[in-house]
Formats: sequence, structure tokens, C-alpha cells
Amino acid sequence: MNIETLKKVCTRFDVLRVEAGHPPGDRQATIMDLESADEQFDMDWGALLGGSKVDAGHDLFGIERYMDRSTYPGVVKGEFVPRFTRKQDLSACCQGAISCDETGQHYCKICFNAVRIV
Repeated sequence: MNIETLKKVCTRFDVLRVEAGHPPGDRQATIMDLESADEQFDMDWGALLGGSKVDAGHDLFGIERYMDRSTYPGVVKGEFVPRFTRKQDLSACCQGAISCDETGQHYCKICFNAVRIV
């Protein structure tokens, strides 16, 4: 990821944080998280920058929440998978986290998106 894209992603995350009622984050920590996520998931940052607030927020807040920073690069732990990954072997964040509501609709317990069971 080039430095200009990194700055734009950090700025978008700061805007999303403020809109969600949170203070802007630590820029250096955010940069390290984004670089780690990019290494792990081969992120499509251009698509994230052009994506909806919901989808961008899902990825950025999820990366921040699930990042294990005990080593560098960090590793996103748990069942979280960003929507803007380029990796083809990760189908959705719904892997192993599927639930069913009272109407019989299946959904992801992480992002709450509807899931079609085949």
C-alpha cells in the first residue's frame, strides 16, 4: 500500500470514528493495523475507499477490534474476515459464525448480514 492510499484510509477511518461518536484514533497504531491487515488479507484499499460507510466501517472497526498486536505484523484473530480482501479462499466473515433468527433467516453473528444456506 502506498503512503497516499494509507493516509486516505486513515482519514476515512477517523471520519467514521467521529460519526460513530468515538474520538479519532492513534494514527501510528492505525497505520500498523492497516499494514498488518494488508499483509494478512491482501486488502483492496481502493475498493474500501470507494465503498459504502457500512462496508468500510465493517472492515476498519473489525480490523481494529480483532487485531492481535502482540507481534508485528499483527494478526487479525477470531472469525473476522474483511469484506475488501482480495484473497479468494476467504468467502465471508460468516465462516463458522452463522445463526438463525425467529423467522428462519440465517445471518452472520459478526456482521449481521443475511446468509444463504445451500
